[in-house]
Amino acid sequence: MTRCQNSCDPRKLILAFSHRCWRRVHYIPRDHQVIGIYVQNVGMRWMALDLQMLLLSIVQYGLVLWLSYVIWNALRRLCGGPSLNNIPGPPPESFLAGNLARLHGPDSWDFHKTLEEDFNGVVKIHGLLRDLQLYVFDPTALHSILVKDQNLYEESSIFLSEDSIDQYAQSLKKTSPILKLAVFLPIAPLASKIGSPSFRRFLLSLIPSKTLAALRRIVTVMDRKTAALVHVKSQQIRQHGAEAMENSNDIMSLLLKSNRTAEADMKFMDAELVAQTSMIVHAGMDTTSSALNRIIHTLAVHSDVQAKLRAEIMKTRETLNHDELMELPYLDGVVRETLRFVCGARYPPRHSDDQNDCVLPLSTPITGTDGRHLDTIAVPKGTDVYIAIAAANHNKAIWGPDALEFKPERWRNGRAEGVTVRMSGVYGNTMTFVGGSRSCIGFKFVQLELKVVLSVLLRCYRFSVASDRIRWKMGSPASPTVDNRPLLPIVVHRIE
Repeated sequence: MTRCQNSCDPRKLILAFSHRCWRRVHYIPRDHQVIGIYVQNVGMRWMALDLQMLLLSIVQYGLVLWLSYVIWNALRRLCGGPSLNNIPGPPPESFLAGNLARLHGPDSWDFHKTLEEDFNGVVKIHGLLRDLQLYVFDPTALHSILVKDQNLYEESSIFLSEDSIDQYAQSLKKTSPILKLAVFLPIAPLASKIGSPSFRRFLLSLIPSKTLAALRRIVTVMDRKTAALVHVKSQQIRQHGAEAMENSNDIMSLLLKSNRTAEADMKFMDAELVAQTSMIVHAGMDTTSSALNRIIHTLAVHSDVQAKLRAEIMKTRETLNHDELMELPYLDGVVRETLRFVCGARYPPRHSDDQNDCVLPLSTPITGTDGRHLDTIAVPKGTDVYIAIAAANHNKAIWGPDALEFKPERWRNGRAEGVTVRMSGVYGNTMTFVGGSRSCIGFKFVQLELKVVLSVLLRCYRFSVASDRIRWKMGSPASPTVDNRPLLPIVVHRIE
């Protein structure tokens, strides 16, 4: 009797719960197991309740801090400094979200087309709680943001990285020996980080989102596999010496070779090697595949362009080297026009300097809401600015009245006929791969990959559209759907 009473003592049950989390309750007799299970369930409910309260508190504090920042930012702009109120733009659709739902929605093509056609170079966008932002496709303004005054327009902090432009420049200098003729994709813009990486990952694990959980698994696998690749290659170098890399031209060997011969202050740390390798291996996977989907769909729709391109390819020998591939003029025109017409990323964000106001020059004056003509815009500090890539690529003031038509014939020797305005983009006078020191690292590889794939496929196959219900959802990159399902049905005919 005494033993049973001691075993069922609530204090002992609570102590057992704290040490064993009540997954196993060995010391409770079989005839009292029901009591142990009951206390276990109660304890687990307490734990779940505490976890929910913790998550709720984090969300509440985050909302309070965010609202405080937005209100403070709005008051600061109202009380002094330059204002964007005089810049023309669409009216806000709600006080809370402004125009953001239309700007970022998956079916926002018509809204972006309105911004391109109804406004001239710079558009005012209403953000959260009427926070004013800019949507820019004026060529001179883009040159200022991406090249001339790039230090004043950092990458948006939503990318959750940690390097400033100076740190990025150091990374670019380290990697340039193996990436000749290319510039580096931003490794990381400025961001505020709260807590250690493990703590932030723990917070992410509390968010009940299947998509976020899948993203965490993908990032973990990418990092683990990349680290394993670097480790294997480093082991080969240790075992066989540096001469083992002399005849190796793969990107990882070139990266390690460059790192071995670099000066001490220019060497990558192990973590940096893994990060750089991961970026080189994985960057552009989605955008490149999306571009390939787009170009095949476009050729399926424009059968005349497909036939003309196939005729050019069939005149060449079956296996083409790099130079022969690059000398095919119509293939070059089709690739360039596709990348102009249906670019991947549409409006990457920038964030103007938080300490100083900026002046944004314009190539063509705009008319303010007060009727005055403006050839410059005073940008308040801390303003979010969107680089409107698609709008720049479709700008009729640059590309002519047929800017919204798919027309490969406009390209001759890598240049668009009749285009006199110089854009800041690194590829074909377009903004598809952005410009300046933060332009896309792989634009030459994308160009080569598309040409190789097309030269092989069009020699053997003919493509036609299988459905008239194909709709592209806006995103980065855009994705094809049929009845809101991710599909791109294409009929493939083999050419005998």
